[in-house]
Amino acid sequence: MRYVILVCLIAFGLGLITFGLAAAPGDPLASFDPHYPATLLLNIDNQLRAFGAAGSELVRELVNEVTAPYRERLRH
Repeated sequence: MRYVILVCLIAFGLGLITFGLAAAPGDPLASFDPHYPATLLLNIDNQLRAFGAAGSELVRELVNEVTAPYRERLRH
């Protein structure tokens, strides 16, 4: 059962990477140079960081919206 969960998590991670590259504005592989394949890893890293920042901002906004009524009650 552990291996099934591990395989699912790996597949989910690869799916997020693929989605991040596909949803990126412009062409994320435009600066890819086949003579320097490490640039592809830098592009993937930049896209993942941008995706993570957008996700954390979304979660922060959701938490603020949910907790706003409770904050007002606690202040009074």
